[in-house]
Amino acid sequence: MEVRHLKVPKSSANSVMASARRHGQRLMDFSVFSEGDFVYIPVKDDAQIEGIESVRTKGKQRESLARPQKVSGSFDAIGSIAIIKTKDRDSALRLAKSILEDNRGIRSVYMDTGISGEYRLRNLLLVSGEENRRAIHRENGVEMIVDLETVYFSPRLATERLLLSKKVKDGEKILDMFCGVGPFSLTIAKYHSCEVSAIDKNPTAIQLLNENIKHNRLIGTIHPILGDAAAVVPGMKGFDRILMNLPESSGDYLQLASSALKEGGLINYYENMKVENLEERMESMREEGFDLVSKRQVHSLSKTEFMFSLELKKRTGKIN
Repeated sequence: MEVRHLKVPKSSANSVMASARRHGQRLMDFSVFSEGDFVYIPVKDDAQIEGIESVRTKGKQRESLARPQKVSGSFDAIGSIAIIKTKDRDSALRLAKSILEDNRGIRSVYMDTGISGEYRLRNLLLVSGEENRRAIHRENGVEMIVDLETVYFSPRLATERLLLSKKVKDGEKILDMFCGVGPFSLTIAKYHSCEVSAIDKNPTAIQLLNENIKHNRLIGTIHPILGDAAAVVPGMKGFDRILMNLPESSGDYLQLASSALKEGGLINYYENMKVENLEERMESMREEGFDLVSKRQVHSLSKTEFMFSLELKKRTGKIN
């Protein structure tokens, strides 16, 4: 039986597979298989993963085995750490037990009760396993040290980081305004000969970024900068591309980013918003001197709110 498969390089297979499974796009009755340098991931016909090649080929059907019924529930995996959202203690305990039994690499399961503070840190409660919030997370051929006690990190943007890196051209001068431990910067520099200036005001994030640079073989160069983008970016000029992944307040920094961007340069902008507010936001960007190159819905936050990715081009003749 022929089914649709995502055809991805082996280096990015794990992150794409996790994303497809998390969004309910994976065909679980068929097995993943590899040929040459590529991995083939069976997905539903209506699966939408922009920028990733898909082919129809003969599926390798799994044998049906009688197994105990497992507790269902989604989770985010960051290295050896699993993070769940449910706030019901009994449900969390059942789900944590199921996660630890089914995932040999997971050693700690935490409940995420929200994000707070200047550095947007997760409020985590250990449900089961080891008390350890430091992990080595691997995605897209990149290895990152993450400490959830002191920095914010989301594995949900792994596919987004890969798609963005594919848009970058060698020789670009790039600014990552809110870099964290460097997932966007590292993915880009892993595959492109470019220069990335990476800013974050969290000292631990910059410390970990420096460690992560040493732990990866990079083609490009990353310059970590400790400081608030509002204070650091003024005076910076000539960037070909600027990354703005601060989805709760990226709009507050758009004009600042424009001042550092070349005419015709690109901004990769992320914002959490309701669908009905998207057109108004894009219109305000046009008024500020940007043309929309592309837009996509990255993932849902609730029934009415989503994270959107907008690629903007600075209009020629735009005066800051």
